[in-house]
Amino acid sequence: MVLGCALELGIPDIIHNHQKPITLQELVSKLNISVDKTLHLQRLMRLLIHQNFFSVTKFHDEEGEDEKEGYVLTVSSKLLLKNSSSPTLPNLLPFVNLMVDHVTTFESLGRNPRFNTLFNDAIVKRSVWFMILYGDCIKARSLKDFTENNMKDERGRRKRRREQEDEEDCMW
Repeated sequence: MVLGCALELGIPDIIHNHQKPITLQELVSKLNISVDKTLHLQRLMRLLIHQNFFSVTKFHDEEGEDEKEGYVLTVSSKLLLKNSSSPTLPNLLPFVNLMVDHVTTFESLGRNPRFNTLFNDAIVKRSVWFMILYGDCIKARSLKDFTENNMKDERGRRKRRREQEDEEDCMW
């Protein structure tokens, strides 16, 4: 719920666009909320810091005289940016919005074709893995047989590897 509030207000993007640590007063002005709500925003940010979505850092203002505290992004919050410019970090915002909005998975799949494609790819990969595992289980008469067969296979692989390593050592 706290994360949903932060996303709805656009706090990760505001901090990112500020390009330096942002103070609570600056955040209040960027959000265009009443100064009376500052205490509530501070509580919200404290909870998000506790959950490692943001962190607080000390910095000097432009004059270099006063030391201030400002909010900065963490790796977790960088995954929630609307327009992430990082090619290495995935954007998890659609998945988080799905959880926060309490929308059923299938409603969300119908609304967002890109999310639908990601979801379908994940299901296909999972089902292929499951079929491989299930096929091995069918060959065995019980779970005990399945684990024993896999243990034997693994022991055989290790033994063959050791034998190959021994042969390679002998060649030199």
